[in-house]
Amino acid sequence: MNFIASGATDTGLVKETNQDSCGVKILQTSVGKMAFAILCDGMGGYAKGEVASATVVKAFFNWIDKSLPMHSTQMIARDIYEDWEKLITEL
Repeated sequence: MNFIASGATDTGLVKETNQDSCGVKILQTSVGKMAFAILCDGMGGYAKGEVASATVVKAFFNWIDKSLPMHSTQMIARDIYEDWEKLITEL
């Protein structure tokens, strides 16, 4: 299966700066091609909201590179959920 992916964010009607971050990765795994997309909303104008949302996107992309290969042969949803929960709470 092939994927075509794109993403965009904008400042919206209220904020002067865009604090949102998004990313898409198309990757080949042991079970076939996979698309991974993440969108992190900013923090409603709080200071450094753009840094916070970009940090989360980067953390998930690091997880893809380091941890997803261990899961992709069996794709156990519970294990992936536990990884993501740990990733978020440690940020």
